[in-house]
Parts: sequence; C-alpha cells; structure tokens
Amino acid sequence: AASDVYKRQVSEFTTLKLKGSHNKLEDVELSNGFFIIADDDELYQDGIYDPEGGTVYRVRSEYEESVFTNNALSFSGETVHDSLTFEYGLGYAQGLFDEPNDYEVSFEYELSEPVLYNYDNPYFPQPNISASDQQAIRDPANFTLGGNDIDADESEDQKITAHFDLSFAPTQGLITSWQGGVKLLQSTRSLFEANVLDAQGDLILAGSVFDGGYMDTSKIGSPYGDILRLNGEAVKNWRQIGSDLVNSGVLENDYAGEIDDEDSYEADENIIAAYVMATVEQGPWEVVGGARVEHTHFESRGYTLVEDDSGESLRNRVSKSDNTQVLPRIQVNYRSTDQLVFRGAAFTSLARPEFQFLNAATEIEIEDGNSLEAFVGNPDLDPAYAWNFDLGAEYYLSSIGLVSANVFYKRINDFIFSDAAPEGSTASTDLEALYPGFNPVSYTHLRAHETEADL
Repeated sequence: AASDVYKRQVSEFTTLKLKGSHNKLEDVELSNGFFIIADDDELYQDGIYDPEGGTVYRVRSEYEESVFTNNALSFSGETVHDSLTFEYGLGYAQGLFDEPNDYEVSFEYELSEPVLYNYDNPYFPQPNISASDQQAIRDPANFTLGGNDIDADESEDQKITAHFDLSFAPTQGLITSWQGGVKLLQSTRSLFEANVLDAQGDLILAGSVFDGGYMDTSKIGSPYGDILRLNGEAVKNWRQIGSDLVNSGVLENDYAGEIDDEDSYEADENIIAAYVMATVEQGPWEVVGGARVEHTHFESRGYTLVEDDSGESLRNRVSKSDNTQVLPRIQVNYRSTDQLVFRGAAFTSLARPEFQFLNAATEIEIEDGNSLEAFVGNPDLDPAYAWNFDLGAEYYLSSIGLVSANVFYKRINDFIFSDAAPEGSTASTDLEALYPGFNPVSYTHLRAHETEADL
C-alpha cells in the first residue's frame, strides 16, 4: 500500500491539494477438509433416517489465489475572496479483482450405512460411522474423483468525479450563508465469469498424484484424529493435470460445449446532481434548509440465457434507464439556554439499487415445449426513497458530557424486493411477446412496488 498528499498555497486566495493512493492485496489459500453429505431428496424411509440416495464421505481441497487492487487520485482546491468561497475538485478511482487460480478438487466414497451425529460438542459434532465405514474411509483405494471445478473471475470498477461548490456569507440580514454546487459521477463496472473445467470420469485416489496421506486434525483442537487429505501441490496444478487427463481421454470436461459467460456484463452509470441550501439565524433559532436534485442514466450490456430441449443459447441484451429525484431537507435548532438545545429535522434520502438488479440479466428455461421458468432483472427500478423525521433534545452538563433524548420516524417508498408471479401469469409484456401462448410455471422479477415501509 502507498499513499501521498501534496498540498500547496499557490496564492493569497487559493490552496490546491493533490492526493493519491495505491493498495494491492494478494491472498493465497489452500484448505483441506472432509464432508459427510446425505442425499437431500428422501432422507427418511418409513420414519427412519435412511437417505434414499445414500451418504457420501468426501475429502476436499481448495486452492485459491485472489488479487485486489485499488488506485485513487484526486485533485481539489479552495479559493476564498471576501465573502465568497469556491471549492472544486476532480477524482479518479479504480478497483480491480482478479482470481487467476481457483481450484476445487474432491474425492468421495459412498458409505454403507446412514450417519447420525452426537452434538455434545457443538464445535465438533461427532459423526457415528459404522466400524466398516470407519475402516473404509481410511483407505484411498475406496475413493474416486467427485466434485471439481475451475472458474475464471475478473471484475473492475472505475469512477470519475467532478464537483464545484460556491458559498456566500452575507454581512447583513437573517440569511447568514448561501451555498450551492454541482457534482458529476461517471461509474463503469464490468464482470467476467467463465467456467473452465469440470472433469468427470473414473479416477481413483490411491496411486494418483492427489494422494496426500493423512492430516492430523488434533493440531487445530479437533477430535477427529487422522483423516485422508489431498496433495496440496497437485491441487495447485489441477488446471494442468485436469486438462491433461481430459486431453488424453481419461476424463471428460462437463463444461465442454456449455455457455460460460452468461453472468458477465458491462454497465455504465452517470449521475449529475445539483443542490442549493441556506442558513437563517434569528436569536436562539437556526434554520438550515435546501434541496438536491439528482439525475441518473444507467446502461448495461449483458445477456439473456435461454435453455430448452435443444440446449442453451445466449443473446445480447442492452438495458437502459433514466431517473430523476428531488430531495428536500430542513433542520431547525433552538437553543433555549447555553446548555439546552432542541433539534428537529425533516429530510429525504435514497438507496440506489445494486448493479446486478438493474442489469436486466435474464434466465429463461423452457420445458415440455411450453412450460416456462424465468428470472428477470429490472433496469427500471427506482431508488428506494425515504422520508425521515427526527426530534431531539440535548442538555450539556457543566462538566464534560451531555444527556440527550431522540425519536425518529422513517417511511420508505419503492422498497425493492423479488416478486414471484403466480403460475399461469407472466406479468411481463416482454416475455409474452417473445413466447406467446406459453404456460409460465415460475416467474421471478426484481421490482419496486408502490409499497411503503415504516420504521
């Protein structure tokens, strides 16, 4: 990490400041463990815990490299002349996330009998494994390749900001200060996700490069003793090893032919805001009021994934939206004495939807010719808009400290939630136009109803 600040008074009236920072975090993790996984379709047979699909003992390891990088550079200045104050600035910020290596590898053995647990120690529940299974899970010859996965993930977030503020302090009258300004924000985000390898086939742990012997779990206070583990160096090289096994025909890549980037997107968000405020003082009264106006333009470039009996297809999808909000605010302070102050405020605030909600990413699954399941984002989501009301009193003690009492009330309009339409109703003109006559059995839409939440 590195940062620096350069500040200089360039004239009698003007001070300029330049600030920059660079931060980079590299995280490397290698984990080992075991899992006991019961089939979750039919766990009980005739009232007895006996998973219909059996119970699997899985030895798993994950190797993960993550790189987080943040860069920031800002320029700001202040010019003061008589009763006028000008503040201005430019800023740039960049955040990068890269996961160049993310490998999961596991080998598993199907236990011959169901497993129950003793929870006397809540931190380490004891699995009751039969004697024959206890012996079997210590033999790597009983384990075959189970779940494994290689993904590629990259994301970037860039922001450019500019602001200009003007303050004026009159020498006469009830209004003691005027202030106004504008701010611009341009934000660009991108996400790339891809499925690289999911190897399937017969690969026995014993005699393979993944046989890592045993791990003594007592070193971390665990009562499980020695358990099988995978060779960490082999897990680190799973990309090369797995690719070689696929290329030689020993294993097959289950991701081959599949669409691997349906969650990827690029998105731009541009915000322009302007505000004006004033302060009025008269005796023990002080009133601060004003309003801010914000306009947001959003555009994303993503995908619609359609899955039907013939396979999967991917279509480009562009979504756009524009939104303007007005946010008034007023605050009143009354100082009845030097020690007792009463305060009241009424103001508005916004909570913007997250990028992935606006992205309009769409997943559509068609079954049996005309049964449709769909998940649809919503680029037209409005920000959640809140009205806030505060009342408070503060009494400053003669010594250090104060006693205060406060109450508040908040009402949130356009609360954002996931809405599931009833079977047989798409509630989407887009889907109805694309798939007329279909029977939608499931439909989930991110939306903001005209609902209110009170706090």
